[in-house]
Amino acid sequence: MRRDITQIAKASLIFQNAPTELVEPLLESARVTRHTRGETIFIQDDPAEAIYIVVNGWIKLYRIAANGTEAVVGTFTKGHSFGEAVALRSARYPVSAEAVTECELIAINAVTLIQLLESNPKIAISMLTATYAHLHNLVSQVEQLKSRTAPQRVAEFLLELCQGSDGHAKSFCPMTKR
Repeated sequence: MRRDITQIAKASLIFQNAPTELVEPLLESARVTRHTRGETIFIQDDPAEAIYIVVNGWIKLYRIAANGTEAVVGTFTKGHSFGEAVALRSARYPVSAEAVTECELIAINAVTLIQLLESNPKIAISMLTATYAHLHNLVSQVEQLKSRTAPQRVAEFLLELCQGSDGHAKSFCPMTKR
């Protein structure tokens, strides 16, 4: 695995507090996957066989409602991880994942990670931290849906994409926000 990819993985929320001697062997067994825009990573109800870290590009997690509309549950970019909670339970993905742009992902085998957790629980704290961050993000999304109008939600999303803290800013939105 390239050095820059390893650095992104080690800096991700899922591994940033984990002991290096535990993370490095896990990353050696991981694989890097490349996806084109619009490509499906996994589909809702697929077995959760991997945890993913975004190396570059954008990923969206979504569900298709009973009426056929798509509900975006989350978007992830460089350094963000997804799929931890379900993969650690050997469950099925509750959402689908799609590449919004061309992207590279680190796919960490869930069985390998579970074996590491069983043999050395120190890494479990990192996993709990990442899972908590995802839960906190979902709570924030529910608050946004309940307390803000659609234009306010789009404005907030665009502000999150901006790099600067004041003055003029540019952002890149890789998807439509209808």
